[in-house]
Amino acid sequence: MIICVTGLPGSGKSTVAKLLRKRGFQQVEMRDAVIGRMKQKGMKITPDTVKKYAISVRKKYGKNIVAKYTMQNIVKMHRSKGIAIIGIRSIQEMEFFRKRFEGSIYMVAVVAPVKLRYERLVERGWPNDPHSFAKFEEREKQEMIGYAKNGKKSEGVIGLIDTADYLVCNTETFMKLSKDMNRLLAKIRAIKK
Repeated sequence: MIICVTGLPGSGKSTVAKLLRKRGFQQVEMRDAVIGRMKQKGMKITPDTVKKYAISVRKKYGKNIVAKYTMQNIVKMHRSKGIAIIGIRSIQEMEFFRKRFEGSIYMVAVVAPVKLRYERLVERGWPNDPHSFAKFEEREKQEMIGYAKNGKKSEGVIGLIDTADYLVCNTETFMKLSKDMNRLLAKIRAIKK
């Protein structure tokens, strides 16, 4: 079973990833594939350079290129209990994985209200997290780029959330999220049989 996790910044993707690891899933981060490529090229690794490099390779090679890079890491993994792919950013990336893992792949979107997501980002304090609500709103707009252009669905994270197989609402405690993930995994396993 392959579980792909997406969500807007601060929604709880890392927390869901942690819960999946505790349940025996191997984890692959999409950004790790980008960082790996950057290291091969001797590039400086910072949150800003990783973001810029990911954007540039997507423009140059297509919106599913990071999925192709990530696939090179996935093929090395043993899939007995499952794999969690964290940080999918586009519908094209998800389509790439769906073709390769047909029938055993599920998209889970982690969602939470704007204010709560902002508070989480401020609290965690990662270097690339916004330090003001204005910066947060600017980042949100970047996530929304392409949404509903020409009447079409977004190709980015918003589009993934719209087309996810399952939504996980992360607004309460870690324990509640853990129970919700248990129910979700049981539901997927029941469908898979």
